Formats: sequence, C-alpha cells, structure tokens
Amino acid sequence: MAARTRAQLNSDADTYLPDNTTGDISPADIRQRVKDLADSAKLSEDLATVATTGAYGDLSGKPTLSTVASTGAYSDLTGKPTLGTAASKDTGTAAGQVPVLDGSGLLDTSVLPAVAITDTFVVSTQAAMLALTAQKGDICIRTDLNKSFVLQTNSPSTLADWKELLTPTDAVLSVAGLTGAITAAALKTALAIAAADITDASANGRSFIQAANYAAMKTLLSLVKGDVGLGSVDNTSDATKNSAVATLTNKRVTPRIGTVASAASVTPVGDSNDQYNVTALAVGATFAAPSGTPTDAQKLIIRIKDNGASQALAWNAIYRAGADVALPTATVAGKTMYLGFVYNSADSKWDLIAKVENI
Repeated sequence: MAARTRAQLNSDADTYLPDNTTGDISPADIRQRVKDLADSAKLSEDLATVATTGAYGDLSGKPTLSTVASTGAYSDLTGKPTLGTAASKDTGTAAGQVPVLDGSGLLDTSVLPAVAITDTFVVSTQAAMLALTAQKGDICIRTDLNKSFVLQTNSPSTLADWKELLTPTDAVLSVAGLTGAITAAALKTALAIAAADITDASANGRSFIQAANYAAMKTLLSLVKGDVGLGSVDNTSDATKNSAVATLTNKRVTPRIGTVASAASVTPVGDSNDQYNVTALAVGATFAAPSGTPTDAQKLIIRIKDNGASQALAWNAIYRAGADVALPTATVAGKTMYLGFVYNSADSKWDLIAKVENI
C-alpha cells in the first residue's frame, strides 16, 4: 500500500464507492480503500509524546536554548552583546548618569549652563543701537554719549533692556574750580599765581622771574664782562679787527698751494693759490686764466716740471710779459721752472716779473 493525498482519497471514494448505480460494492473494494486511508493518515503511534504539564527541563528532544535571565543586573548576564558604556548607565543629570536633551533640544542647565559669547558694537546714535542684532551680554559703545551699555535680555530693540555701564567715581572732581578738560591757560588763570607766592626764592629771584625781557634781566643782574670770565674781551667787532692795521711779529703765513700732475689745460686758482705746481707735465699745456677774483698786487708763483721730455707751453692773453722777461714756450727737459706773476687790477693782467727755467 502507498500513502495517498487527500485529493487522491477523494477521487478513490468517488470511483470505488459510488451511489450503487452501476453494481454492488465488493468487500474487497471497501477493504482496499480503508487500507489506503490507514496508510495516508497520521496515527497517534506515529507522533512523539507531547507533554502538557511539568518542567521544561524534564522534556526530552527539546532544542538547546541560551539561558535567559529574568532578574538581576545587566552586568551579571553572560553571553550578552558588547555595548557602549552609555548603554549600561541611567539617564539623568547626576554623576555617572547619561544626560539627555529636553523638549527644546537643550541639555539641562545643571549639565551645561547658559554661555553668552559677548560681542562689542560701536555706534553713534540710539537708533543704531536699537537696530543691532545683539544677544544678552553684548556691549554697545555710544560715541555720541561717550558711554557704554550692556544688553540685559535678548531684546536689543528695547531701550530699557540696554543698561549703562557705570564708571567709578573719580577721586578728583575739580581742580581750582575747573572741571572737564582743563587747559594750561585756564589752570594758570584759575590759580592766579604771583611771584610773591614763591616762598622758597629770594626777593632778587622773584624779581628776576617777573622781568619782562632779557634787557630787564641784565639790568637786574648788573653783570659786567669780568663776572662771566670775559675780562680780556675788548668788544671790537671782527670786521673792525680784520680791516685794522697790524704788525705781525714772529708769525708765519703758510702759502696756499694748488697742484696738478699733468693736464692739457691748466687753470690756477687766482684768489686762493699763492703757488700753483705742475709736477710731471706729459703733454703740451695751455695755461688758462686763473679762476677766482684776485686783488691788485696779488702774487702768484707757477712752478712747472715736465716728465723728462720737453713739453710745449701756451698762455692765455691774461698773462703778460715785457721784452726783458718773456713767457716760456716750452719746458726744459727734466728741469724745474719758476714763473712769478703780480696781478695788475688796472689792466686785469697777470704780469710776469720773474722767471727761472733751468733748475
């Protein structure tokens, strides 16, 4: 026999157990259908015994389950998953508890007190102060009042919520009856100090302080030149001394010397050179008119030496010589030449009065 499904059993019943319209039902047909039902049905001996009372531990064939605690601390559990530390803490604001946000999304003030970040604003009018985007604790400096205000609330547009910051009372409220910005002139006028008020000065000292000018001070002091170490001063002006006739005894006047080694154009300085030296003339040279403003009868000596080869000499028209002493036209090779000139202011000429050319 074989197990049959419910649909197969229903079909067999219709086939083998008809309504007796086609013949009799044989006992064999009934016996066969009962055996089919027996093979298809689950009888009590086919099921394991199911307990309806008793302890779960008395059951046999039960699945292995992890032990689940119903009482005790979470930390006593075994086989529990690894969770963060906060998972084992109670919520609250006490030490060791986990704080949570309130309905406004804020922590309790005992956990995180209110913190104000203070800004400082500088404005020049009340309207500008009331238009500020400010928070409680912000500072506003009013340049029109020279005062400062702090915002007491979070309503910057309300004038009453801006509180003036008071400055300490100054110990000095006035000076000589003056208040505010005091000028030196105003203080002088207010004090009205007189020379007589200076008690640690002599009468002469007080008079000196009151002198109108230097002349008045000089009169008060009655100084003479000996009082200041000038007893030998005769009060003669430099101009007078410089134009005065004087005899120099045992004095030396050092000549003023101008020098050039070699040049194609040689220009002595007429009013500041007593002697002009050409030390190693290597080219033909023209002596230009001396510069400066010489005085009548001023002397000028020109000393010339070449570089070992004779060099041609030419002279500006301001240099003049007579028939007895002529201006040289060339140097004597390797020799020193001296020419003595005197300035003639009447003719504006430097006259040659002496010449030595073979030294």
